[in-house]
Amino acid sequence: MVALASAAGRRFQIHADCDFLAMVKAIVRVRRICSLPSSWDNTPIKCYSQVLTYTVMNGGQAMVRKHKRLPGKKGIPGTTTYIRVVRLGRWFPAGDPLAASMARLSILREDFMLELRGLHASSIALLDVHSDAWRRMYFFRSSVRTLWEIQGTLTTIRSNPEFKRIFRRSSLTEQNLIRQISSKLNAAASLTKEIRNAMGGHVLPEAVSRAVDGLSYDRLGVLEFGAVIGATHFKVAGELIAEMLVTGVPENQRLPSLQAKMKTMAQLLPVVQALEVVLAIYADARGLI
Repeated sequence: MVALASAAGRRFQIHADCDFLAMVKAIVRVRRICSLPSSWDNTPIKCYSQVLTYTVMNGGQAMVRKHKRLPGKKGIPGTTTYIRVVRLGRWFPAGDPLAASMARLSILREDFMLELRGLHASSIALLDVHSDAWRRMYFFRSSVRTLWEIQGTLTTIRSNPEFKRIFRRSSLTEQNLIRQISSKLNAAASLTKEIRNAMGGHVLPEAVSRAVDGLSYDRLGVLEFGAVIGATHFKVAGELIAEMLVTGVPENQRLPSLQAKMKTMAQLLPVVQALEVVLAIYADARGLI
């Protein structure tokens, strides 16, 4: 019975996965077009601060004094690492609302970087047992949840009296970058919230019910039964997620609708640079680096 079910699943898979795969491909295509440089490990990010220079090194983002000489091969990105042990109580003092928000932003920054890597990677063997499409969709859903949290955190930070003073003393380039990404995050807030509530931070019963109600009776999906739990996959989940993204949209408008949503989300990718600036001007203003 298991072998028969598995064979049947494989027979229908090429057809059943079409909608889901088309949507994942649209997500990846649009996000790549609108994204930052494809490799944060090999591409320096230069911010035009009078005080700080930021360089991506060995997968981490170091914030260093402009005139600080670092070890490594000059002019070759990814060959230098600057590690500094810091006292957390000094960086994030107790009873300090701005420090608490910056601590939260640090966590969200690392979440977002991991999610972008998971979304863009061509292959991650241990995570692609189901399929690379499901892995990409998973990290996309997670990134939407993180963007929602980042939007709220930046709003809180920008309303803080101390940060307002820090912001006024920062360079025009830094101010413009923070303003632009904050504006884009706020403009996309309703879409971010919609996707996050439906299948990002939650998988809401209401969203699933609407998706199921909109499914054609003849829509195909795949159940893959293996000899062990790890080899069994409910690939019908991909079709359900695909339906949740375009619930209520006419059949001939589904792909354009999805691409429009993904383009809006992709335009938020420069948030990576804005987070660096926010954290750096905070650290510099408090004499932490």
